Amino acid sequence: MDESKELEQLGQFFHDFRVGRGLTLKEAAGNWSAATLSRFEHGKVDISTEKAAG
Repeated sequence: MDESKELEQLGQFFHDFRVGRGLTLKEAAGNWSAATLSRFEHGKVDISTEKAAG
């Protein structure tokens, strides 16, 4: 499985987990912006890389 597919699946897992707990993007974002977390959930950004670069 390629890295982008793995990132997409991880993002979907996190999304399902977050929604299942009734959390908004803002509530779950922590040190990241809600927009960054949304991009992670859609497999567009690796948040560990995003935080390291920021």
